[in-house]
Amino acid sequence: MIGTLGSVVFEVSTEGDVRTFRDLKKSDSASYTEHKILGRKGLLEFTGTNASTCSLTIRLTRGMGFTIDPVREINALYGHMRQADALPFVVGGNVIGEGLWVIEGIDTDYKIIGAAGQVMDIEISLKLREYLDEDNYSEDYTKS
Repeated sequence: MIGTLGSVVFEVSTEGDVRTFRDLKKSDSASYTEHKILGRKGLLEFTGTNASTCSLTIRLTRGMGFTIDPVREINALYGHMRQADALPFVVGGNVIGEGLWVIEGIDTDYKIIGAAGQVMDIEISLKLREYLDEDNYSEDYTKS
């Protein structure tokens, strides 16, 4: 197992099925407020860090084992997005970020369609945002 995003398990099977990702990018930023001073440059005040964001591209390939149904899997991701589900994101046994993650956007690229119209290969670009609530919020602004 490569990792997980909620119930989505990233792995490569011996039957040729592929459920993996690439181009994982995590971004972090800080917030500042500018206090204007007449006739001078403004002073910046650090107000905290913003929620992290991630982007990644998921590859779903239906191999000879037919254990992956790309349409069912993309529908599950759309369901998580529409329900605003907060999901844990783990890669190589390491939890990504401080909290859970919500899906902000999905772009789908249908790569291969079979002779009977079944989706054989699909790439899904996800945009994730870290979701912090009272249970997983840290008062320590220095954490990333």
